[in-house]
Amino acid sequence: MLAPCVTEWPAGLDPLTILVKELRVQGCFTYVDEFTEVISLLTDGGLQVADLTSEIAGIDAAPAAFERLREASTMKIFIAPNGS
Repeated sequence: MLAPCVTEWPAGLDPLTILVKELRVQGCFTYVDEFTEVISLLTDGGLQVADLTSEIAGIDAAPAAFERLREASTMKIFIAPNGS
C-alpha cells in the first residue's frame, strides 16, 4: 500500500491526485550551459545538422506529417509556421 506524504508542492503537483487518478507524469531534462557553444558551432558550420530533419512541412500539412512520424517512415519533421 502506498501512502504518499501530502504537502504543499512548489510545482503545484498533488501526489495524491496523481496516485488516485493513475496519472502519468513525464518530465524532461534540459541543458542550459551548452546553448551558447552550440549556437557558435551551428553558425561556424562546426556542427552539421541538415541530415537530422527529414522534411519541412507547413501548418496545413502538419496532421499528415505527424501520421508519417507515427508510422516511423521519417525521422524528424520541422513544422514551419509560415509554410515550407
